[in-house]
Amino acid sequence: LLALALVLAGCQGLGGKPSVTVEQYTLEYPPPGPGALPALDQGLTVERFSVAQDLNGQAMLYRPTQYQRQVYAYHRWRVNPADLATDYLLRDLRASGLFKAVFSYQTPGTARFRLEGAVQEFIESDEAAGPRAVLSVNLTLLDLSYPDLPRRLLYQRTYQESAPMTRPGAAELAQAMSQAFAQFSQKAIADAHQAIKARLSP
Repeated sequence: LLALALVLAGCQGLGGKPSVTVEQYTLEYPPPGPGALPALDQGLTVERFSVAQDLNGQAMLYRPTQYQRQVYAYHRWRVNPADLATDYLLRDLRASGLFKAVFSYQTPGTARFRLEGAVQEFIESDEAAGPRAVLSVNLTLLDLSYPDLPRRLLYQRTYQESAPMTRPGAAELAQAMSQAFAQFSQKAIADAHQAIKARLSP
């Protein structure tokens, strides 16, 4: 019986379908270094970003034509775009050195300011001039020292960035999206610093 079981297992292994490898991608670019802006004596909490429902997953999406959405088979983002955006902006805010402390939504903190975000686009767009990685993120910055929303709100704005791709493809999308996100991150950090500095002014 044992010999028969081993033979059957061997036959199944020879005749079965080969396993499919799913390649996983993430963003990759150097974090910003401390610049010439003065550091602020305030903490900032970055909440976990939300994401548009058609992007809610790990699929790497591309737009071949208007109204169409396709995915790269056997290619995935390492995590949901909402988590990619949250983690990389959090990393960049800390690396900038512009705030006394930058807290994750997973770490309880008493920071006065809170940054919320929503990923609206995170996709390859195949255009006549060539494919591009397209990123759109809405950010809301709040001052929690005020009890009412009108005075809490420092700003709410949408950032739209894109970067050219050498050709359509999952690896090329990850590379171009990294460039687009680096552009967004630099602007988002500068805007947050400027708004908080203005709020702290007498």
